[in-house]
Amino acid sequence: MADSLNETALHKAAFHGTTSPSTPNTTNARFYLGRAYAAALLLENGANVNAANRQGVTALHCAAHHGNMDCLALLLKYKADPLAVTAQLET
Repeated sequence: MADSLNETALHKAAFHGTTSPSTPNTTNARFYLGRAYAAALLLENGANVNAANRQGVTALHCAAHHGNMDCLALLLKYKADPLAVTAQLET
């Protein structure tokens, strides 16, 4: 299932999913850990790791762009394509 931009829940989790909140406190840590956990749950339950939105952006692109190293590692573990190219010919 995707939104109007063809972004999936995995895109959203990769975009926001990090275990390193910029302001570490209990509330932020729970939020960010929840996002990384959500990505793991989605992948464990068959989410398409290489699903792309309308611009050809995958969850791996989102995680890389936002420096979410934990999500990057997780997505690669689930065989995300590190050579996927966006509509703007970016990897």
